This record gives sequence, C-alpha cells and structure tokens, in this order.
Amino acid sequence: ALVLLVLLVAKPAFVVFSTTGPGSQHVQWLVGLLLGLVVGFILQRTRFCTIGGWRDMFMAKDFYLFSGLAAFVIGALVTNYVVGNFGTSGLFGLNLRAPYGEVAYHWGFTKQAIALPYVDAAGAVAWPQYIWTFFGFSLFGLAATLMGGCPTRNLALAGEGDTDAAVSVLGYIAGGAIGVNFLIASSGGATGSLGKYGAWAVAGGLLFCVAIGFLMREKEAA
Repeated sequence: ALVLLVLLVAKPAFVVFSTTGPGSQHVQWLVGLLLGLVVGFILQRTRFCTIGGWRDMFMAKDFYLFSGLAAFVIGALVTNYVVGNFGTSGLFGLNLRAPYGEVAYHWGFTKQAIALPYVDAAGAVAWPQYIWTFFGFSLFGLAATLMGGCPTRNLALAGEGDTDAAVSVLGYIAGGAIGVNFLIASSGGATGSLGKYGAWAVAGGLLFCVAIGFLMREKEAA
C-alpha cells in the first residue's frame, strides 16, 4: 500500500494514469487518503461486506451485515440526491452538477454511461453482452464467496494483517492489469463490445471456482 501511495504521488513516467473515464475521476490524493482512513476505520469496526451480508441472511438468518449494506445503499441515494446527481440543482439548490452538463444519474436502463441496455450498431438488442454480463457477475459473486468476503472486506482484512486477504488484494491488482492488457476487459457504454477473450476468461473462471468449491468441501465426520 505504501509503494502504491508513493507511485501515486510521484507519478513516474512508467506508470500510466487515466485521463478520461471513471479512472480519471477522483479527488486530490491527500483528501482521498484521509477519507480512506475514516472509511477504513468504519469498515473494520462494522465488518461491512456485500457478499457476507447476503451469505449470512440466506444461510444463517443473520441480518447484521445485510443491514450495513442496506444503510450504505440508502446513504448513497440520499447523498446523490442532496448534491444534485439526480437533478439539476439538488435538494438544497446547490447546483453542483451545472459545470458538468447533464445530470449524472438516471433511474432505469436508459442514459447509463457504462451499464445497460446493450445494443449493436443497428440498434438491436445485443444479447451476448447481457448473457456474459450475467455470467461475469455470477463469477464475481462465486469467487468472493469462496474467498470469504468481497473486495471491500478483503481490503479491510489486509489492513489488519490478514495474509490471505492481502494475496486476494494483490490478485485484484494483477487481474485488472491482465484484463486490460490481454484483451479480456470489455468496453463500456450502451454499444460496448465484449473483450476478445473475455467470454473465455469468464467461462474458465466459473469452471475453476466450481471445481474448487466441490473439491475443497469439508468432509463430515462419520
């Protein structure tokens, strides 16, 4: 983490930073660091986990972690309404979105920047994008369940010194680099196309995770 922070501040020539898209939209690094410390403290104390919330709710009928997830969603919606991301001026007339043009967020599947609906060049529904989006998220959920937590939870655990979680975080970083550089990642937008090897990567990942799930089951004592 310290090495990544140094690279972020120093901005060496061999590190390429995003100039457009979601990767380029961030606060100043010092503000981000301070916010990260506050959020990290909250995550550590509450054990917040998106995957764990669903797991505990369905398997143990425990709603503690899920209540944190619900609170997060409600808080995000309220905050975005207040600052004007769903309207031109926000609840208090702050008009924070004016310099950026169109309203940032929309309900439904229309006018989404990097989400559904998917259409081809002729405007017809592009079913492969829908299908592989579903399988991609299925792979994410299955892998996170097998790892015992979502990426957010693993970040918090890595900060506590959990080496398994630290390896998972390194895997996120390596996976992101591999996905972008080896034609696996798909492009965003309504007409976004699948990565050349994206479907193969998702299919392979699902087979791998299913195999791990069955082969690593704990045997019940006789």
